[in-house]
Amino acid sequence: MCDPLTGAALAASAGGSLINGMEANDNANRVAAARNAATLAELQRQRVYGDQARGEFDKSMDLYAPGAQAASLAKAQGDIGSIIQGNAPTAESVGSITTANAPKVVATTEGNKLGAVFSRIGQNAINLGNLKGYDQNTFNTNLGLAQTGRDIDRIGDFSKTSAAVNKMEQNAAATNAQKAPSGIGDLLSFAGNVGAYYGGGGKLGLPKFGGSTTLPTSALTSTGALY
Repeated sequence: MCDPLTGAALAASAGGSLINGMEANDNANRVAAARNAATLAELQRQRVYGDQARGEFDKSMDLYAPGAQAASLAKAQGDIGSIIQGNAPTAESVGSITTANAPKVVATTEGNKLGAVFSRIGQNAINLGNLKGYDQNTFNTNLGLAQTGRDIDRIGDFSKTSAAVNKMEQNAAATNAQKAPSGIGDLLSFAGNVGAYYGGGGKLGLPKFGGSTTLPTSALTSTGALY
């Protein structure tokens, strides 16, 4: 059996190691939890970005589906036709081409001819509007698709930037989660090592528990000198 001092020293050293291990384990758990929390927060942000990008894509699909395209084409044709008709001459702007002294039958005939001309002009404006409406609708469609692409790219840039920043967030969270050791474990280990050194070897002449201290005495030589 070992003496009490040696036993106490071994217990202190073991206790110090245990405390250090527990504190290191707690520290590792806090760091892992902090990193996981930062990662989960980023995953939530990425889900939001993904939903936004899908929303832009779905919106474009809804706007440019066959039914929606038929409606937008009709609108484009109507808009272009109205512009062309607005710039075309009318009977009111031209006035009558007959004289005041012309017979009524002549005036009526000429008026009918003039009306037919302007009717054809109006119909031609409608036909041209219908034709040009295809070009306008295609232009509007391409413009909208390009804008949708830019919006999705912008959301993608935000997503990539957020993911890159999250690496720093994880590191910062891990650093902030770390806790300095209490020092109790090291102190117990140190005390245990010192006690084991003294109690186990007794090399420094220290008394063991229950013993006595014997101080060395000088011996006299044959000449009476100390050695």
